[in-house]
Amino acid sequence: MRLGIPVAVLVAVGGSLFTCGVNTGSHRVPAAGAISQEDALRFRLSTFPADTAAVFARRYLQTCLTHPAASDLAAARARLALLTQMATGGTDTGCGYTDTASSAATAPRSIEFTGQFRTAQGYESGAAAFLTFQVAYGDDRLVNAVLPIWVNDRANPTTMRIVGSLGFMPVTTLGAPPAFTETRTKDPTLASRLSSSVLQPFLTAWGASDTQQLGLVLTTDATATAKTGLRGLFTDPTVGTVTVFTARSAEGSADIRYSNGDEVIAQTSVQWTNTTATVTKQSAVYQIRLRQVQGKWAVLDITGSAIDPTGGPVQTQANPSTTTGKPSTAPTTTTGTIPAPTLPAPGN
Repeated sequence: MRLGIPVAVLVAVGGSLFTCGVNTGSHRVPAAGAISQEDALRFRLSTFPADTAAVFARRYLQTCLTHPAASDLAAARARLALLTQMATGGTDTGCGYTDTASSAATAPRSIEFTGQFRTAQGYESGAAAFLTFQVAYGDDRLVNAVLPIWVNDRANPTTMRIVGSLGFMPVTTLGAPPAFTETRTKDPTLASRLSSSVLQPFLTAWGASDTQQLGLVLTTDATATAKTGLRGLFTDPTVGTVTVFTARSAEGSADIRYSNGDEVIAQTSVQWTNTTATVTKQSAVYQIRLRQVQGKWAVLDITGSAIDPTGGPVQTQANPSTTTGKPSTAPTTTTGTIPAPTLPAPGN
């Protein structure tokens, strides 16, 4: 009795507090539709099948922006018929394009889904969203195109329809990232040793996918990427600047000492001979992971690219001379505003 009464009181109080906590917490959970579109995208809560809808919308957009010559009446009729089938009746006829007597056939170079979309409300069944695509007419002629697409089911869409007219928007503004802060320890002494003794033989064998030579420079548990290679598409590598990053420290010694099992990352630039292009020289950057095995360094893995530590908006380029025909030695940096891309006029 002495123990039972206090225990019963504690259980009763604990149960009451638990019930209050559950009720309070449940009231703080947002009801359906209470979360904003921005929060839904930030926490990946949107269930709109954007990738599936993008395939349908890209086909419509490709037809929309491909304009047959005015004299090709059969192609014009086929284009109009397809656009009419894919869109609702209130959208712009012919996707807003008007043929002229002098118009010639035109088509965009590429159309790619940017991954950006915002959902639209107002449908009793199914769901709709505005999808953004980047359209390229040339190297410096880009524009974003926005289309609304409706799907009959979020989880398993089987029917779709374009439910609004096309809208053109500017492309994403180019930013100016700050300089990258590198926190890893560097080992310049090891970098100079690895360049010719390990990295050059490995990259030569890796570019040619020479399995016999790769076996001499790889660890026994090397990744599939390190074992596969480039199959001769890029050959004759020339190793450039090498930077080695290590988890060890010098500990008062001039050189960092390593033991079997230690690993480092060697970041290096490489100039290849491109066997598939008319301009044969092509540079690239790699991060190569190495491990010390029985006193020697062997390659464990290789990944492509590395962060540019300088940051800034654009590259620094030499300013060509307009009077002597020789390039100027004074570098210039472009910091002005990049002109907005222009959309080709119909028929151009």
